[in-house]
Amino acid sequence: ITTVLPVANQSLTYDGTKWKPQSPSAANTPAIFISLSDNTASTSIPNGTELILTYDTVEDSNGISLASGSRITASAAGVYEVSCSPQLTLSSGTQNFITLWLKKNGSNVARSSSRIDMGNNLDEIFPYISFIIRLSAGDYVEWALTGSATNGFLTTIGATSPYQIGRA
Repeated sequence: ITTVLPVANQSLTYDGTKWKPQSPSAANTPAIFISLSDNTASTSIPNGTELILTYDTVEDSNGISLASGSRITASAAGVYEVSCSPQLTLSSGTQNFITLWLKKNGSNVARSSSRIDMGNNLDEIFPYISFIIRLSAGDYVEWALTGSATNGFLTTIGATSPYQIGRA
């Protein structure tokens, strides 16, 4: 009899002399993920109040679902990397500090905010923001953002060919 016990959902194998936990193969363990997008042409980022990011398309997923258009919901307990990559545009003016942060089950997550400084008229920024968080089954996360002015927008830029560099 072995004194090494398997963890939940792990099987035992017999090697001829003793039973031992079988390590799951990475090839047999499907990745848990969700890929989301939103095709809204432009959404104004409010000054001083939060805007919850919403999605209208689930590109692909396994083990994570989308609820109410914004709630990214875990089906299993674990440690997750949650990332966001919004397309931000400054429509006019010369300054807007956009702050983006994570919410868990409706509450702000401490130390999760990132501040993006947009400084020139017609600036376009495509930041990548990532956060590691422990979730229980049924927990959900949402991304929220606000601006320091009313000239910031979330935008969608469709694929075109050929792509033209520069502004008209």
